[in-house]
Amino acid sequence: TRSQYPIIQNFHFQPPDCDVLLANPDLCDGQYYPICATNKKTYANPCFFCSQKTDYGLNFDFSHTFLCLLLKSYFAVDSPIPR
Repeated sequence: TRSQYPIIQNFHFQPPDCDVLLANPDLCDGQYYPICATNKKTYANPCFFCSQKTDYGLNFDFSHTFLCLLLKSYFAVDSPIPR
């Protein structure tokens, strides 16, 4: 099945388009689709990531999709995260 998020589908390493997601709340259905941020915290889905970043002015950026710790342990320490 395709993701409800048109910006991010499956296991891609591209940031969510926060402007699109926040302007279209119907895209935010609450599904669990984790986003890892540069603050090393996992956000439940792109909408929650975007709302935390914009509504609260938190200083972090997109790192990758999926859980922060799980993905980190999957790749070798010296290997760059694929983009």
